[in-house]
Amino acid sequence: MLVAVFGDQHAHADALDAVIAAAETSGAEQLWSLGDMIGRGPDPERVVALTRECCRVALMGNHDYGAT
Repeated sequence: MLVAVFGDQHAHADALDAVIAAAETSGAEQLWSLGDMIGRGPDPERVVALTRECCRVALMGNHDYGAT
């Protein structure tokens, strides 16, 4: 099974869209996010929604914990 693993999206939804597209093009069967979905970027709500929608595994990073 091919798994795409990434992290540190930091609320940059356009970058996350590119990562998801590249993973799908490469034939990844699952996406795993290693955290830091939010922080510093312009679109935290969209990044969290995309991560929840697309990722089989989604861990919280220190920025995510800090926001909760």
